[in-house]
Amino acid sequence: MPSVLSPVVPPATLPAEPGAAVSSIGTPTLWAVSLGAVAALVLLDFLLTRRPHEVSMREALGWSAFYVALPVAFGGWLWSQHGTTVGV
Repeated sequence: MPSVLSPVVPPATLPAEPGAAVSSIGTPTLWAVSLGAVAALVLLDFLLTRRPHEVSMREALGWSAFYVALPVAFGGWLWSQHGTTVGV
């Protein structure tokens, strides 16, 4: 039984052999694009919603659907570009 201080690492994240490196798709370009997209979304959200108003149910559902669709689309892109193991 593992102790509380030593977390259990799932086998999928461990290298195949003791000297082998763990592969990653986290390139500097992917990080830069992801951070740039988040900054652009924050700016867009600020510019589009800066006037004070009562938010309607339709507007709230639209923004919620938009912000849920973004990570789903990113997951779909990961799945199609890097396979099911990375996508899941």
